[in-house]
Amino acid sequence: MSDGTGALVGIGTFALLYVVIQGPADGWTAAPVVIAYVVAAVFIGLFIVAERRAASPLLRLAFTNRAFALPLFVAVVGMFSYLGTAYATSIQLGPIQDQSPLRDSFAFILLNCWTLLLLPVISWLLEKVRPRWCWAEVWR
Repeated sequence: MSDGTGALVGIGTFALLYVVIQGPADGWTAAPVVIAYVVAAVFIGLFIVAERRAASPLLRLAFTNRAFALPLFVAVVGMFSYLGTAYATSIQLGPIQDQSPLRDSFAFILLNCWTLLLLPVISWLLEKVRPRWCWAEVWR
């Protein structure tokens, strides 16, 4: 990635982070927040244009392989959902309910137990149901 492309994504990401942090505090319609949102949109848009024109882009934006694109989308949505739940839980238990860190950690253990409990079920399903058939049904 060239320095110019890196600057585009850096400025765009920084502006978007500013919007997320300052939006609730200053108000979503405050001038600095709106300006930062526009800056983020412009610079991330310029990054996308630069990546689409690059001979060997850092991030290939053409997801033409459906067998790859759909599981990738599901993984990203699932990870953002998990991270959002973890963040909301830590805020709810820590500063709002004034729970101890030990009690907070117990909540996270419960959040992660589902992975261990569902592992045998998912293994069994992968043996019985061909994943390719599931994806093929989605794309009909």
